[in-house]
Amino acid sequence: MINLDNVLGIEKEVIFNEVVVGNENSVVSTLIKELGNFDWVKQGFESYVREDSKCPFCQENTITKDLKNEFEKYFDKVFKEKMQQIQNLSQQYSNYLEGTPSQNKFLENIFIKDEESNFINLYSQLYHNLKTNEQSIKKKINNPSTKIILQSSQELLEKLNSFLVNIQKKIDGYNEKIKNKKEIKENLKNEFWQIMRWQYDDDITGYEKYKNKQESEIKKVETDISNLQQKIKEQDKIILENQAKTINIENTIISINQSLKDLGLVGFTIEKYEEKFYRIVRNKDKNPNFKFLSEGEKMIISFLYFLELCKGKTSKTEEDKKKVIVIDDPISSLSHNHIFNVAQLIKQIFFSKNNEFEQIFVLTHNLYFFNELRRIVEQKYKKENKRKEMLSKIRILKDENNFSSFNKINDNEILNDYQAYWQILKDFDNKEIYSAIIPNTMRNILEHFFTFIGKDYKNELNKSNNIKDKAFLRYINRESHSDSENLSDMKDIDVKNFAECFKQIFTDFRYEEHYNLMMK
Repeated sequence: MINLDNVLGIEKEVIFNEVVVGNENSVVSTLIKELGNFDWVKQGFESYVREDSKCPFCQENTITKDLKNEFEKYFDKVFKEKMQQIQNLSQQYSNYLEGTPSQNKFLENIFIKDEESNFINLYSQLYHNLKTNEQSIKKKINNPSTKIILQSSQELLEKLNSFLVNIQKKIDGYNEKIKNKKEIKENLKNEFWQIMRWQYDDDITGYEKYKNKQESEIKKVETDISNLQQKIKEQDKIILENQAKTINIENTIISINQSLKDLGLVGFTIEKYEEKFYRIVRNKDKNPNFKFLSEGEKMIISFLYFLELCKGKTSKTEEDKKKVIVIDDPISSLSHNHIFNVAQLIKQIFFSKNNEFEQIFVLTHNLYFFNELRRIVEQKYKKENKRKEMLSKIRILKDENNFSSFNKINDNEILNDYQAYWQILKDFDNKEIYSAIIPNTMRNILEHFFTFIGKDYKNELNKSNNIKDKAFLRYINRESHSDSENLSDMKDIDVKNFAECFKQIFTDFRYEEHYNLMMK
């Protein structure tokens, strides 16, 4: 609040409404009264009347001691006291006005700043009234015979102070909230959610009804599921009981023997041995030695048993479930005639029915077998209108650190065996291939190429006096399964040196253009 009680008291002083003049018993009083120029005489007396001084108008020595005494008698002690009182009041009024806080000082308060226009209006009215009164009082000093009426500042002050009281209440309320911040925040939170609850009452009510309905339906479904699960358990029990009665190995024996016959392998069969085992019968010999079978015959029997295992179960209690099948190079050690037969067996078991197996992985080194399988699978997907992307063709590479990488390949990247060998050399240049397979790769390329053109590169290398040529020939034979001592690791051998020898062979035989074409 602004305290201007002293200012309001000054504004009520009666002296401002008095005509303040000199002693009327003086000789000059009558003249001053007739001329009506008291204020002019007062100013002239204070400025120019000195004993034995000249008149400022006629420049004659007309200001005598008697005249000066008469003027001093006119402006007597009573006059001087009243003038002094007016001056004192003027000084006090100005001091109180200067002590009033400035408008900008008030506006530093954020609460007043929020109501800036209202405050400026009230403050400006009060300040203007005070400045007007201040000027009126100063005029009274210069013209004491003039009556003045000061405008009361009380009403304007009350309005401004009323505004400031309300501001103070807001400040007190804010401070009270700061003291009880936790409680106030909780109240605000409750009020907010009450408002939100009121605004979204219909939505919440509708949601609760929907939720109750859905929960009721969920409970019903859960009950139905529980009942069905119980029925499934009962049916599984019946299936297991019947399965124990029907599972036997006779069908497997019949299937394997029929497959052997279809493949043209009629020199041996298998028969049941005890309850769960098989044994091989060759030319009615009941106790043949398994070691006497060729690697191809062993592979065929193992593969046929694997196929039956994929179709059947290993125990009476085994549950039905989809299987992930992994077939790793099933034509290894088989003659070329059996490649098509094995591909047809895979087609018959794994690609003739739908949804019987979850996934099927087939790994092979043989491109002829690979292309045969690809043709079978693509025909199946085309017939069933399935996406071609369901067939993934992947090339697996192993680097020097024994890490494998899987690269998806397109149809136009699928090469024949000869081109595939050259691709291995290019992958080795890119550090994507393990160096241990390079000797065998080089040997196969040389044998394919020089056999095709009818030249014996080995004979030429053996005749050569170049030590590097003979070392290269020994290297590709030793490290490509042509030597029984092929048991060592190749980490200490710099394969790049032998790669240069490999290239030099094509240059020496004048087939460097072919080398460059295949390595492009």
